[in-house]
Amino acid sequence: MEGLYQKKNIEDLSSKCLLCPHKCLIKNGEYGFCGGRKNINGTIHLLSLPITGYLDPIEKKPLYHFYPNSKIASFGSEGCNLKCKFCQNWTISQFKSSDKDKLEEITERTIQNIIKVGTNKQDGNIGCAYTYNEPSISFEYILKSSEAINKAGMKNVLVTNGYLNAGPQKRLLKYIDAINLDIKSFDDSFYKNYCSATLKPVLRYAERAKEYCHVEITTLVIPTLNDSKIEIQAIAKWIAKHLGNDTPFHLSAYFPNYKLDIDATNPEKLIELRKYAMEYLKYVYTGNIYDKEGKNTYCPSCSKPVIVRGYGYRPITEINLNGDKCKFCGEKINLKIN
Repeated sequence: MEGLYQKKNIEDLSSKCLLCPHKCLIKNGEYGFCGGRKNINGTIHLLSLPITGYLDPIEKKPLYHFYPNSKIASFGSEGCNLKCKFCQNWTISQFKSSDKDKLEEITERTIQNIIKVGTNKQDGNIGCAYTYNEPSISFEYILKSSEAINKAGMKNVLVTNGYLNAGPQKRLLKYIDAINLDIKSFDDSFYKNYCSATLKPVLRYAERAKEYCHVEITTLVIPTLNDSKIEIQAIAKWIAKHLGNDTPFHLSAYFPNYKLDIDATNPEKLIELRKYAMEYLKYVYTGNIYDKEGKNTYCPSCSKPVIVRGYGYRPITEINLNGDKCKFCGEKINLKIN
């Protein structure tokens, strides 16, 4: 499938990819930074097609305030436009897509399969989530499938690093119902040194997404790198100011992986950081650890639990809501529900 955002040079068969802030100038026969796009005879083609598809709990994305206790068909592929040294899913995100025979035929067949699965309401499915690796590098197939799924009245979800240019953002977001977006740090040098990227485009994407759909934010907390009280509060304050203090914020524990061997996040430290973030935000969660309080949703007014979650991605065990309001005091909760 030919890339929608590129500027071709017919003289040397190079082409500049205009999809994300890297703006790779890709020579004929070479891949872009993401590994999912290749210049074939002067034209950039999308090679990154879905390689996984599961019916996941919506909480796994993680999305805690978007149709809780539902399930969603989830697809991922190869490649990523960030090179995070701590990537927790590097076995698919840090590999180039292979050339495929009859690429156009495979692409169209893949899109139709995603639409078929994403619009199937069996087993409680509410739509389609684009996740596992960075979905934006597969922009063209996601655009087509999300438009069809939207027209069918089903939901589209993005789990993204937020590294996408404004034009593609606007074109895609009108079909998206919810996003979980990573803010990996509030320090631009962290992005440059550990992710090969910059912070500003990510923050701008988060702001724009809020104009279109439900947004939740995730930060993977890495000891000594982004686990200070100052840093987590800086992210929380930015979220409160630019996205609203009722925006859910997920603090996830890091485990040594890929090119980083720093010790895993201490659960007690993560629990402590949650308390600091809650000085600015109404809903803050801990992930990848066992934390009885950090997995539940509490009413910001009366502090009673309105959603009680099992450990991991087990079903919700208790819901104390009247519609989207707290059953105990009537406080409105920032929540998308059936």
